[in-house]
This record gives sequence, structure tokens and C-alpha cells, in this order.
Amino acid sequence: MNPRKVLVIGLDGATWDVILKYVEAGHLPAFDRLLRGGTWGSLRSTIPASTPSGWMSMVTGVNPGKHNIYGFFSFDNPKRVAVTNHKTLKARAIWDYLGAGGLNVGMVNIPLTYPPVPVNGFMVSGMGTPGEKSTFAYPTALGAELIAKGYIVEAEGDAGLHLIGVSEEEYAQKVWQGLGKRAEASLDLMREHDWDFLMVVFTETDRMQHFYWENIGRTQGDTILETYRRIDGIIAEMLNHVDKTTTVFLTSDHGFCSVKERLYINTFLMRLGLLRNKRSLLVELLRKLGFTRQRLSPLMQRLARKINIDGLLKAIPRRLIEMVPSETFDLRQIDLTRTKVYYPFSSDGLKVNLRKRDPKGIVQSGNEYDSLLTYVIDKLNELRHPETGEKVFSHVFRRDEIYHGPYVKNALDIVFELQDNWLLGNFSDQVISTHLAEDGYWSGKHAPSGIFLAWGPDIKQGTKIDGADVTDVTPTILHLMGLPVSENMDGRVLQDIFEQDSEPARRKVVYQCEGEEVKVKGRIRKLKGLGKI
Repeated sequence: MNPRKVLVIGLDGATWDVILKYVEAGHLPAFDRLLRGGTWGSLRSTIPASTPSGWMSMVTGVNPGKHNIYGFFSFDNPKRVAVTNHKTLKARAIWDYLGAGGLNVGMVNIPLTYPPVPVNGFMVSGMGTPGEKSTFAYPTALGAELIAKGYIVEAEGDAGLHLIGVSEEEYAQKVWQGLGKRAEASLDLMREHDWDFLMVVFTETDRMQHFYWENIGRTQGDTILETYRRIDGIIAEMLNHVDKTTTVFLTSDHGFCSVKERLYINTFLMRLGLLRNKRSLLVELLRKLGFTRQRLSPLMQRLARKINIDGLLKAIPRRLIEMVPSETFDLRQIDLTRTKVYYPFSSDGLKVNLRKRDPKGIVQSGNEYDSLLTYVIDKLNELRHPETGEKVFSHVFRRDEIYHGPYVKNALDIVFELQDNWLLGNFSDQVISTHLAEDGYWSGKHAPSGIFLAWGPDIKQGTKIDGADVTDVTPTILHLMGLPVSENMDGRVLQDIFEQDSEPARRKVVYQCEGEEVKVKGRIRKLKGLGKI
């Protein structure tokens, strides 16, 4: 056992903009206790601010160019788009470093940790898990134990339940039920296992803020407040089960903000003559009339409830649903034989349809590729809000301008960050929509600034810090626990969080080169976890 223990409580999408308001109103006593007794500040997410890249950069200490996860989908295989998971991760994570140092570790519900790998302790996979029948825990027997206790696995597709006839109240209750079961399991694991490091992630903040951000501040029906209240109670319970040697970290992968405008970026690319849509008179007519899957879904939900037909949306044949145009990405809508660049789904970036790399590529590498990137980036930077004149994008980059490492080649060709309140859409009869209240769907979206808080022995009290990045979390924890920091890491040790004369402040940060022997051992552990050896 290490003389220091660390508990990391991850809150997906948590933002100080919301938390501080609720704290000031007296709703969140556990958060208030941590803020008064610890050091806190914003935590800069990755670009773009996404759940997969944010959490994976946090637990590895490196940028996506080194760990290979840019979003929920991988585009490095030209023949198919793959869902990213633990197998996609190419960098060592904090549990690898701590386990190699002889420390006991436990991880619960960290996104993209399916399939779980052997660790010096236990791992329960999170977002991206196929379901409760999968091997979602290490040791394997732990999964059966959790299910027997009523644990609810955060399975693929859970976030979209609101689209299949579930009311807001029903959706909230389902989310809160999962939150409660995850908290119960986490507390049981805290009590029943010896651990030096424990990390638990709750994603319910992200889910509720996406769909019900507009509820914030309501006198009645503030489902966001209720979600944070429940988490506040969970934090209080966890604090009751840690000793005086434990440092507690609160972190989030990104922040959140409201959605007010939408950019239909593939429509924009069409108007530039860079993208060709597959012609369908029915699809074009439906789109011009404003009939899209996202706009029809709330109407169908209300109809299903009004006429008391449960599962109405589930009963509609998939082929019929696919005939209705989508505002999100559908590759089948694009004629790749005549398209130079397009926006793939679930990403904040553009993919060039490159010859020799992509099956139907038409853009030649070299001068044509470089000229196209320059042209598109210039055009994106020129986009303005039609009424205010404000820029749509805060940053637009070539991928090698913001990422570095052996896996930059797997990133999208152009990466961008939208201004707050802007959301991306796929196709529409317009490039920009400023009336999203009519669209339904999301009312909240990711923002760059997440949360960071440290509380415990040798941590400054009631202090705010600036400039922390998601990649700083792992090196800071490694140093605090007396382990060397890998020279490969992009993050830094946040020395400002420590009391001036404390042991971790006095102790020099030790950097270690990752030798080939360490890398080989890491690869062997992963192969064993995947059942390949």
C-alpha cells in the first residue's frame, strides 16, 4: 500500500458555470465543502472537446496524436468506419503506470475502457460497452457479481433513448436509476477492495445537459439541478469512506454551454462545390419541407403518448426511417465519386476524400491536397453569424498543427472548434439556423472548459488555479503518489495545487524514459486482456 491514496471522481461534461450557481444557492453542500477546502479551476479539454479524446488524454497524459483516440469513431481504415474502444488506445494509461509501481488500482465506468484489460486490481468498463452480457469487468467474475446486485451497465446507444418515445420524466428517471446503481456499486467496491487509486466516472451530467440544458434555473422541473443534487449526495457518501491519507480529485472531460445556432456544414460544402449529394427527389422534397428525423422525433413521441401506443417509433420499419433525411451524418447521402471533402458523423472536423488513401478518393496528395486545405480553412474562418457578424469558428486547424505523435495520420484532415452555442448539422435547406427551439433535440453542447478540483492532505485550501489541461491530471497524480512521470507525456505536474512547504511541493519531479522493455510489457498485458495470448 502507498502512504497516499487517490480518489478521482469524474463528472462527464461538468462545468463550473452550473455548479457554482447551485453552490451559491445552497443546493450542493459537498461541492461547497470541496471548493472551500481545496484548489480548483477550469480544465482545458482537447480540441475538439469530446468525451473519448478528453477522458483518454486525461488518463494517459498525452494528446490524441499519441493515444490514437479522436472521437467515438475511427476513420483510419479507409474501407469502414469503426467504433473506437479500449483496443483503439495506443498509449499507456495511469492504471498501467500505477500497477507497474506495485499499487492497487480500481476503475469504474471510464468511457472507452471496453474491453477491460488485466490490471493490478479491478476495472469495470464504461461508455461503449456492448451490454451486460459482455465481459465488461476484470476480473471477469466481478461483472456477474455486479449484475446480481442490480448494476446497470452503461451500454452503447443509451444516450439516444429520448428518441424512441421516452418522455423527459421517464428518461430522467432512467438516467437517475443508472446513476444510483453505479454509486452503490462504487461504494461497495471502495469498501470491499484494497486500493491505492480509484477512479469513478459518472456520465449522467453530460446526458442530462445535452437534452435538458434549457431547464437550468427553472423553479420547477430543473432536472439538471436534480442530477447535480444526486451527485452531490454521492460525493458526500464517498468522502465519508476515505481516510486522511486520501487526495480527492474532481475532473471533467469538457464543459458545457447552451445551443443557439446550428451550422449545416455539409450543405455549406455543397454550396462551395466541394461535396455532391446523391439525388433523391423524395429526400430533397422532405428536406426542403423541413421534415428530418431530428424534427419528426419529438412530434412522434407526443403522438405516441397522446394515442397511448407504446413503442410507436420502434414499430416503424428501419427502411422507412432511412428514407427520411437526417441532420446528422449519413454517408449514404454523399456521392463520394464527386466529393472532395465532407463532414463525418460525431466529430468536429472534415475528411478529405484522398486518392490512394480512400476507396473512392478523388483528391491528389501534394499540391492539390494542400491547396484544398488552405481554401476550406479560409472559407470556414470567413463564416459569420447572419445577424451579429460574429465568427462561427473559434479555431480551424490542419491536423498536424494541433496534434503530434505517431497517430496523427489517423486524425481528420481539418480539425476545428466552434464558438460557444454553435452546433453542427449535416444537411438542410439552409447553411445556418438561428431558430433551434423549433428543431428539438439537443439544447446543450460541449464547451472547452471542464472542471478540476484537488482536495486533501498537502493541497492548498480555497485557492483557484488557471491554465490546467486534461493532460496534466495523470502526471500530477503520479508525482503525488511518488512515481516518476513519463517523458512521453505532454501534460505537466500542477505544482501550484500543493502547499508551499509540503512534501510533494519540495520533492523534485522525476521524469522517466519509457524503455523498450516497459513498452513490451505493456503490449503483453493488453494482448492478454484481449485473449490473444
